[in-house]
Amino acid sequence: MASTPNTAVLTTTPYRLYDGILAMGLWACLIIGLPGNYLALRYFVISRKRNLSTLLYIIACIIDLFSSVVHLPVAVNLFNDRDGGLLNSTYFCSPWYFLLLTLQLMSMFVAMLLALSRAIVILFPFYRVNRKTVMISVILMLFYHCFWNTLYLLLAKSTYYHLPSALCFASKPKAKLFKLFYLLFQCNYNFWTILPPLVVTVSLFCSVIKLKRESICITSDTLKKNQRASVTIGYFSVIFLISNSFSFINNTIYIITEELLVYPGPLYENNFMFFYSWLFSFLYCTVINAALNPILYFWRIKKMRLWALGRLRRVKVRVTKRRNTNGRYLTTNGHDTCVKDSPLSHAETEF
Repeated sequence: MASTPNTAVLTTTPYRLYDGILAMGLWACLIIGLPGNYLALRYFVISRKRNLSTLLYIIACIIDLFSSVVHLPVAVNLFNDRDGGLLNSTYFCSPWYFLLLTLQLMSMFVAMLLALSRAIVILFPFYRVNRKTVMISVILMLFYHCFWNTLYLLLAKSTYYHLPSALCFASKPKAKLFKLFYLLFQCNYNFWTILPPLVVTVSLFCSVIKLKRESICITSDTLKKNQRASVTIGYFSVIFLISNSFSFINNTIYIITEELLVYPGPLYENNFMFFYSWLFSFLYCTVINAALNPILYFWRIKKMRLWALGRLRRVKVRVTKRRNTNGRYLTTNGHDTCVKDSPLSHAETEF
């Protein structure tokens, strides 16, 4: 009979090193993801364009902003021998687990809408996707996931900190009716973690074929910009697929192990699977996805890159230069030094 690995090995040097590397990776995602998604959100919000892609990018940036900070309790925890910290408190653990579940599922749904809407535009150029319908679907899906997650936490026996995975989980209920709901919840969760990757894969495949066929005929600037936007969403989809496929795979393995075998089974008996599979699939992939998205935005969207550089220059000028009323003097250590007006101080960024 399979037995769970001994958590005492987590105090040994190799696992302390692994935890430290993972923690530094989470902090790096925070440093990249938080300011990156904030700048991207500001750009999309003040942009004059209000097409469907822009609206979905705004929603994606909001989700990624929360995803960039939701891992902080775990990042601190990994540096402290997985002692739990705030996650030991049920009052913190339950809402944190609820937020992480909702962010992960909504992130997948928005990525699916982005890829699907762009594929429809490419395949059917004369068909207009209704923005209002898409926005309503986002709101309905948010309420749908909140309902399932809330009910799941209410019916669960308890919410607890799971030391081997350094995460919070809801325990499986004992009552038969609640066990049925637990299985339904797992199936629902698995459905909404496999449907978006499937839709994104099919959409990306169809879009690439269509764009490859029409690339020779593209001559106008408008068509070139549309093609570039489609390629950007294609990269967005690829990042999404790489980041979120592990969640479905790991959850499927877990359901099979729970229902057909005796946990931990042959796979979770392995130390790496037992200590790190949920940390990677449930948290790490979501956080990495949130950190990579703004890098993609600034790489592919030239106007955003120029706007962000303009913002940073203006902040630098405000910090380093203090002008008097006529704007011709730089105050440094109480002494006035005559300098010429810098064009950066008067620059305005346009979209």
